[in-house]
Amino acid sequence: MSARTPTTHPTHWGTWPAWLDRATADGIQPACRGATALYFPGDGKGTMRAIQQAKAICGTCPLLATCRDWALQQPARWLYGVWGGLSQYERIALAPRNDQPDNLRQNHN
Repeated sequence: MSARTPTTHPTHWGTWPAWLDRATADGIQPACRGATALYFPGDGKGTMRAIQQAKAICGTCPLLATCRDWALQQPARWLYGVWGGLSQYERIALAPRNDQPDNLRQNHN
């Protein structure tokens, strides 16, 4: 999976997370494989229907807990798309207060 180009990678890092590459090498296939556009739309904004579809697929994934744990350790505002069954907005809501964007912090004081 790490052969994907930076322009199509959801986080534009150029590689997938190492745990995902290890799982794939061990023969564990993530449920999201092949559905990149559903999870990570090119404009960074998914429709509610697409987000719900992606989250439903996540629910069947053997890597759900690993993916969610990893996603919650990343800066929520920098990692878009659905990871570990959570949308970016759900991860922002769960993020420590100092990781939330200023506009969300101001609206939720």
